Amino acid sequence: MKLQKANAPLLRKVNQSRIRQALWKLREATKYQLAQETGLSQMTVNNVLAGLQENGEAEEEGRMPSEGGRPSTLYRYRGSYGHALALYSFQDRGRSLVRLHVIDLLGNCVYQDNAWFNLLQPDSFGKMLEKAFQAVAGIRLIGFGLPGEAVGEEITLCDHKTLLGTELLQGCRKKYGVPAVFYNDINATVYGYYRRLFGEGNCSYPVSGIYFPRNFPPGMGLIVNGSPYLGHCSFAGEIGSLPFGTDWFALDYEDRDQVRSAVGDLLAIVCSVAAPGRCALYGDFFIPEDREPILERARTRLGGGYEVFAEILSSPEKDYELGIEELLLRALRRQLFGDPTDWAREAAGKAGNKEKIGC
Repeated sequence: MKLQKANAPLLRKVNQSRIRQALWKLREATKYQLAQETGLSQMTVNNVLAGLQENGEAEEEGRMPSEGGRPSTLYRYRGSYGHALALYSFQDRGRSLVRLHVIDLLGNCVYQDNAWFNLLQPDSFGKMLEKAFQAVAGIRLIGFGLPGEAVGEEITLCDHKTLLGTELLQGCRKKYGVPAVFYNDINATVYGYYRRLFGEGNCSYPVSGIYFPRNFPPGMGLIVNGSPYLGHCSFAGEIGSLPFGTDWFALDYEDRDQVRSAVGDLLAIVCSVAAPGRCALYGDFFIPEDREPILERARTRLGGGYEVFAEILSSPEKDYELGIEELLLRALRRQLFGDPTDWAREAAGKAGNKEKIGC
């Protein structure tokens, strides 16, 4: 009994999260519909909705006609309650195009900007960020999409060497008072590819993507169980330096035979290690006729023992944009709604503490 009382605040937190996530998912709903969706009592729904309205997270949308009875009040989740800022870079003819999008909790883009840079440095993004924070209230999370890796707030690997270290992520967190997170560009791209294919559903096999940017070695992203697989120190997918004979800087990307052999060999290695069911090959030098020779080269390397469905895409841009926004939206929801696994650990910790002191 004492344990139940001790966990009452945690139970309220869980119920609040279930109702707000249900309203977020449905976009608008009556109290009855929320009770049906969550399995909670209408009294609990009433109490939680009152709190969500008070803090500006939900609002009345009108009345829903009913057959015979009184019309029911319709409640709407307010996407403007929280925003996430995505800032991500592309390479184009030796320069960096940086795009900035601010999205609300419903995934709507409410602000955008872009700028070109010859050299990216930690202070390069300052003006863009300042303008965005002045234009949009309630930005709660910043996400950078860049070619590299980060461990915590330290960028440990990056094609833009001037961004290495903690200055960028720590500086943004301290200046704007919100978390700043790092997303590898190809991981975000392949996650966008995955979401484009499967939506919020899951598939039974890994999905991979390889990006060939010409002026940098290729990189790979891998989606396992619906999430990017990062590996130890976020190093998974750094395949550009694999010692298998191709110099990606010296490769003639206009020579079809060279391209097909090099890409086919690399695809065979990816299949041997990760066994993806689908693989996207991104590169502006590809032509549709490259696909079959690349697959045949991979089949030959694999001795006919494995077959992967691969498709060629000339640009990663749309998948990159979708992926980083979906990853940020997922992180923003977790930040605001909480995570049941965290609550389970919290409950277990409280239970353990109560047992230790004899309650």
